[in-house]
Amino acid sequence: MKTLLFISEVFYPSESATSVYMAKIALKMTCTFNVKAICIDFENNLPRFENFNDIKIERINIRKFKINNKFIRIIRGLYSSFLLLCKALINIRKDDIVFVVTNPPLIPGFIALICKLKKAKCIIRVDDVYPEALIISGVISKTSFFLPILHFLFRGFYFLADKVIVLGSDMEHVIKSGQVSTHLNTQVIRNWGDSVSVFPSSKFENAILNSLGICDKFVILIAGTVGYVQGVDTIIESAKILQKKHPDILFLFVGGGSQAQWVKSQVIDFSLDNVIFFGTLPKAEQNIFLNACDVSLLALKKDMFGIGVPSRFYNYLAAGKPVIASVDIDSEIAVTILENNIGFVSSAGDAQALVDAILCALNLSSDDLKLMSQAARSLLMRKYSEDVIVNQYKNLFLNT
Repeated sequence: MKTLLFISEVFYPSESATSVYMAKIALKMTCTFNVKAICIDFENNLPRFENFNDIKIERINIRKFKINNKFIRIIRGLYSSFLLLCKALINIRKDDIVFVVTNPPLIPGFIALICKLKKAKCIIRVDDVYPEALIISGVISKTSFFLPILHFLFRGFYFLADKVIVLGSDMEHVIKSGQVSTHLNTQVIRNWGDSVSVFPSSKFENAILNSLGICDKFVILIAGTVGYVQGVDTIIESAKILQKKHPDILFLFVGGGSQAQWVKSQVIDFSLDNVIFFGTLPKAEQNIFLNACDVSLLALKKDMFGIGVPSRFYNYLAAGKPVIASVDIDSEIAVTILENNIGFVSSAGDAQALVDAILCALNLSSDDLKLMSQAARSLLMRKYSEDVIVNQYKNLFLNT
């Protein structure tokens, strides 16, 4: 039986999106492969070695720094990348299949080099495109002297991989845009939504909406990471525009992230009584919070085309919620929404356009809203369920 080795900074039992996807893919491969995983334990409270449902997990313990700023995060990322590469160098054997994700983003290309030297197969899964993600996040400038160096460090050895998995056609376009990247052997395998734990339910029976006493409002849900690239500034600007003329519309944030405090301060500074920041809830309660709305909202910063694909989109579909997307109008998500009539699209960064999209949703009849909800759930089950996507990974590994 061939060895299938997963390499990721995060893995079971972490509840981060990358960890959940990697662990679930691994679990479905244990009948066909000898499955192993190498990851990092930042909390130092997990066993170094663990057999989890026939997945042999080896964790590298790294002490968590008490100080948490950008510089410390960079140092920690470099250190964890170095340790993962060292561990990979020891563990990778001839004819192994190595599945590595861009978390941390520095290691996949170097893992591909190690695999080539050791005559193992390498598959890279690109969750986010670097260094472009750093530019959008404001970490480096488009004109930075270091950009070509970073491009080489992040993607210089991708061409050595047997396959590069991207999460959408937009990402495939971006990842192939560089000189070195044009000959990559890419394949699109999208993320999935949890169609078992998440399913449509009535907003009038929702525990969150009832506890807040807002079942009579038109509730727009923003679930998941509240970070810099999530376009929260556009959402807040649209809330300011809608506040006086449409008090029946309410924005509900469920999640956390680097921009969470900024959102809270905006709510206070501008007396935004149409915005509620509910905070983070455990994954076990996602069916409750994903159904705490009439429609869901997905926003990204301008120029995020192909750099990252938000996994929340698929769980919005699982809950059967129409999706309002403030994204690049040519993006795959925008096209998917419009082609399948499951929501509305506005241009990323345009608050007034987002307001117009929200008002279109508000003016839908209850029957039309129901049809959109049914179409969203149906689309997930046809194209983006766990069984459909994991089967694509299984075929990939078997044919590598």
